[in-house]
Amino acid sequence: MQAAREGRAAASFAALATSHAFVHALTRDVHILTHSFALTWTWLEGQVAQPPSPPIPLRWAYGALLVFERVWVRNQWHQLRTVLAAEPDTQRAFYEATTRALLDTLAPADASDAQLLHAIGGVLGVYLLWAHRAPHTPPVGIDLATLERLRTLPERARTVLDTPPPAASAPPSADVWYAVRALLDPPSQGPVIVPQVPAPPCLVAHTALVPRGERRTRAQAVGSVGAYAPPAPTTPPHTAPADDAVHAIAASLGIPGADDTGGASRHTAASVRALAAAQVAYTDARAGVSRHAPEAPPGSDASDDTALARLAAYLA
Repeated sequence: MQAAREGRAAASFAALATSHAFVHALTRDVHILTHSFALTWTWLEGQVAQPPSPPIPLRWAYGALLVFERVWVRNQWHQLRTVLAAEPDTQRAFYEATTRALLDTLAPADASDAQLLHAIGGVLGVYLLWAHRAPHTPPVGIDLATLERLRTLPERARTVLDTPPPAASAPPSADVWYAVRALLDPPSQGPVIVPQVPAPPCLVAHTALVPRGERRTRAQAVGSVGAYAPPAPTTPPHTAPADDAVHAIAASLGIPGADDTGGASRHTAASVRALAAAQVAYTDARAGVSRHAPEAPPGSDASDDTALARLAAYLA
């Protein structure tokens, strides 16, 4: 009721800040913003302000922050606070999503000049976004790699901002140094950007009450702390077959036992005798065929029909 009397929305729309439609549109708008700053800064190369005398390069006369602020206003980013809801959770969620999208432009150490200008625009955008933040706003946590890129950006920005040679005024890269310091260690309020350290793993204990007189095997820890695996199933002990079954198997296979005097398998001996008889029968049959079908002498003109007829009569 109090929120309705003050004209504020009581419902929270914080989940919309991570929706696919919003993140896609936000990424596109951030690219347009930072690219517009890069193009404007490139256009200012060689431009001088007159008077005074001697002429001062416009890059040094304006500075990086003033040039970016004009691009910020020209692209309507200054109205961001007016379009967000007044509900604290919703506003905090959209501020964090926008901050992360701007910090995604931070370039690696081997970045080109164009990538560095995009990164400078992203950091200056975060500074302007949080310049008028509400009190007690929680900071945004980022990974250590992104934090290191943010800390080293002022020094790397000198290669693309502080050209041509230094003039009497402060270099343009001083604005980047000031913005980074305001985000990490502001003099008045708390920091906007903090390192995001992963939480340590928690120890999970699985306990169960066992009635008195019973014992239960405890699970063994495997892998990381807190991960448990059930006891491995055990196979039942091997039991030897009964003596009757052993004798039946040995008798069916013809394996000699303690009461056998022959010393060899009965089936093996029978197989050897059958093999010898078959060999004798084969030898006799081959001799009979040779007798009834003699080979014709070499160079003979005798026909094979006579030999085949005698062989057929023998086999019949």
